[in-house]
Amino acid sequence: MNFDTLPDVPDDVVRAIKGNITDDAKRLNAKVLSWFIGKDAVYSNTIGKRIRITEINVVSSKHSGKHEAEAICELRVEDDMVNTYGTLHGGCTAYVVDICSSIPLIALGIEHGVDGSGMSQSINIMYHASATSGTALRIVSTTMVMKGRVGVSRCELWDKEKKRLVASGIHSKFRPSKPIGNSAGAKL
Repeated sequence: MNFDTLPDVPDDVVRAIKGNITDDAKRLNAKVLSWFIGKDAVYSNTIGKRIRITEINVVSSKHSGKHEAEAICELRVEDDMVNTYGTLHGGCTAYVVDICSSIPLIALGIEHGVDGSGMSQSINIMYHASATSGTALRIVSTTMVMKGRVGVSRCELWDKEKKRLVASGIHSKFRPSKPIGNSAGAKL
């Protein structure tokens, strides 16, 4: 992905992101998220456009001493996200995990000067509780591994009000050795 060609995001989007990374890194993360969500004809972009990054931090892991990144996002469950039972659809959950778990990988990649975006290898999801339309979700994603061309992160969707875990997922991504599609490769 050529980060230099991504359209800019409004300053208020950048100002709304808390955390210990630079404003330039916050802006770049927001630009990449916006690019992943896409424009009008991209799958589920109406849902993706409602995801708000609220915080990104890159810290030393208390376990390994290596850098890890954490991203916190928020999203309200709306009628276009639920199944016939009126609860968050599993497919929508997978989409949210895909998008939100990519954010800390991108943030850690920026910190280390590499493209942390990549392509999905696998997404494994466990469903713990239901969330109905109107539920405010707090989505916490943390890197687990970023080595070579592989990155893995975990993602938890929490019912913000009830403080109840709705779903959790593990997302494995890889960076192809050759650029894909119109991508010109990573340029940071």
